[in-house]
Amino acid sequence: MRSSLSWPVVIIPFVLLHVHVTDSVERFSVVGLEQPLIAAIGEDAVLPCHLSPAVSAHDMEVRWFRSKFHAVVHLYRNGTDENDQQMPDFQGRTEFMKEDIGRGRVALRIRRIRLSDEGLYRCFFERGSTYDEAILELKTAEPFFPRVSPWIVAFAITSLLFLGLTALAVWYNMKQRRQRGMLSRSRERLFNEVVWRRGVMNPEPVTLDPRTANPELIVSEDRKTASRSDVRQNLPDDEERFDTEYCVLGQHAFSHGRHYWEVEVGDGPEWAVGVARESVRRRGAYMFSPEEAIWCVSLFVDRYQVLTNPETSLELANRPRKLGVFLDFESGQLSFFNGEDRSLIYSFPEIFSGRILPFFWIGRTGTEIRLCH
Repeated sequence: MRSSLSWPVVIIPFVLLHVHVTDSVERFSVVGLEQPLIAAIGEDAVLPCHLSPAVSAHDMEVRWFRSKFHAVVHLYRNGTDENDQQMPDFQGRTEFMKEDIGRGRVALRIRRIRLSDEGLYRCFFERGSTYDEAILELKTAEPFFPRVSPWIVAFAITSLLFLGLTALAVWYNMKQRRQRGMLSRSRERLFNEVVWRRGVMNPEPVTLDPRTANPELIVSEDRKTASRSDVRQNLPDDEERFDTEYCVLGQHAFSHGRHYWEVEVGDGPEWAVGVARESVRRRGAYMFSPEEAIWCVSLFVDRYQVLTNPETSLELANRPRKLGVFLDFESGQLSFFNGEDRSLIYSFPEIFSGRILPFFWIGRTGTEIRLCH
């Protein structure tokens, strides 16, 4: 009996150790530069990034691109460079530096930097279903003393003075402001996509809490769907229940971390989707707003709006049939996305604390909301 019982005791620790090691290898994040990299026009620039933890990237796909995933600056895959999809502007000018790839450290060298190279670059690592990316910014400077003979340098300086330093300064400032605006919009767009992709990888299995549902709302048995009825149900007068507003809350509260879930609103004529503090009022009628501990977007009388005080109108290019909600306690942000085309709808720059619940309002008979996942 002692001999037969000793095998599990010996084997189980090694199995648990193997699971722990495998899990730690599979998960990684990509780290880039926190500050912009400045390179002189005509010189080379090296954009580094690395994995954390420092795992080997030999068998990973490493892709450098700018605004579009398939617009390749440089691609390393299956142990070799595959640049048949490389953007024409970078052909013959890139080098993938992988001397330390065994520890997850790589870099991209771009030769003969041009003014058009300035902007944001994305370093993307992928192994199987696990991936992550970092965003780096490259800025260019026009070299004041080019590599030419002294008399040409003197002539260039004299010409610049002749044209007028004041005019040059005005032009340069206008250019910088314009480029900062373009980079800011591009960085915001890329950040939203990164946030979206990381959220989609780990959606929350949100369910509804029937105890909070207004008596004119019907919650399905699986607690995934709520619809508006024109008949008031005879339900217990629970203190948790909304007695006047046609609202229902999520089952589980969040108090830290990052959380993402999706809600199908279909063609419903009137709805609101967002979050509310656990202490939100359940009795009487009132206007939804952050002052009432409710943060949401809505469709009401054919108008999309953010329920701030006063309301903020939304001009949406496409009618959202599915909404993505991303609640980030770490950065203090609540963002709403169109679940079909990945476009950002609105972000609340709030500092959230305490217990926060998913919030839903169904304003008219015929409207139904359904929780995905």
